[in-house]
Amino acid sequence: MLDKVVSKIGEKIKDVDCQLSTPEVGDGHILIGVKHLVEVVRLLCEDIDLSFRTLQLITGTDRGESVEISYLFTSFKFKHDLILKIVLPWPAEGEEALMVPTISHLFKAADWQERECFDMLGVKFKNHPDLRRLLCPDDWTGHPLRRDYQAEAKYNGIEIYPENKSNAEDASFAARQREAEKAAKAKAAAEAAAAEKK
Repeated sequence: MLDKVVSKIGEKIKDVDCQLSTPEVGDGHILIGVKHLVEVVRLLCEDIDLSFRTLQLITGTDRGESVEISYLFTSFKFKHDLILKIVLPWPAEGEEALMVPTISHLFKAADWQERECFDMLGVKFKNHPDLRRLLCPDDWTGHPLRRDYQAEAKYNGIEIYPENKSNAEDASFAARQREAEKAAKAKAAAEAAAAEKK
C-alpha cells in the first residue's frame, strides 16, 4: 500500500521530496520534505483512491540531531493507516529549523495536537490559529520532551523535585542515563580518534 501512495504523491505533486521507508523494526512510513507537507496532506485526504480522511495523531521526537514529526492518518474506506514523517534538522540549523506549516485548516484534530508538539518540543506551526502552550503553563521555561531540557528546581515557589517525592528515583535514573550517554559519546569519539591515527 505504501508504494502505491508514494507513486500517487510523485504523480500529482511536482518535484516533491518523498521516499518510502521500511525499517527492519517498526512500521513502514513515508518521509517527505517539509515544504510539501500541506500539498501531500491535502492529496492524502482528497484523492478518492487514497481517502485518508482521519488524522489520528501528530507527535514529535527529538532524535538528538533532528526533530521528527509523525502524522498518523487512517482511511476507513480502505481500512488502512499511513504514517507520514518530516525530519527537521535541529539543533544544527537552530530554532528557525523548527518551523512547520499547520494542517489545522485541513483537519480540525490537528489544532490541539500541533499545540502539544509546540509545547513539548518547541515546534512552531506556521499559520496555526491559536499556537500556545497546551499542557504546561504559559510562563513555563523550555520544552520538556527535548533532549537538552533541564527542569528548573522551582516553579512559582513550588519545588519540582522534592527529596520525599516519589519520582525522585526517576530523576536520579534520568541523570544516570544522561551520564551514560555522555560516556558512550566520549568513548565513540576516542575510538574514532584512535582509528584516524592508524
